[in-house]
Amino acid sequence: LGPVCRLVASPSSYLKRLSLEGNFLGAPGLRHLAGALEATSNLQHLDLTATGIGRPITLNKSLAEMEEAQQEVLDSWLAFTLALQANINRTVGSWLTGLILLDNHLMEKQAQLLHTAAISSTPPGRLRTLKVDLSLPGPLFEALWREEEGHSGGGKKKKGAWATL
Repeated sequence: LGPVCRLVASPSSYLKRLSLEGNFLGAPGLRHLAGALEATSNLQHLDLTATGIGRPITLNKSLAEMEEAQQEVLDSWLAFTLALQANINRTVGSWLTGLILLDNHLMEKQAQLLHTAAISSTPPGRLRTLKVDLSLPGPLFEALWREEEGHSGGGKKKKGAWATL
């Protein structure tokens, strides 16, 4: 993930859309991505579907190990949401307008941190597309989910690089 994060963070990168769908990032990968997201000035759409950034895998672990794994996930998630907040409040260049987090089984605390970051944009509404798991509690899901209207996939394609890993 290091080379991808360096590419995303590079001021000379023309990468506008990045899909890491299906690549296991986990907490360490999300922390690396947070640094790149804060530094990037071009990335506008990020797809993190099914990347293992939600609930930690706790099979065959003791209670202490499960709590430690959960804390590691929350710490990396906090770093990511702070980077997201800095990114969407940027006053120069472009910022992230689309974030897809489907199939990650987010914990309620993660969703609350995401909500705080997403609603804090100045001006409001910069993050126009935000897709999360339906497994979140109803009010939290409804507060987070947004999909920019009028983009059904037809019409002209926008200029900009797209990378799928």
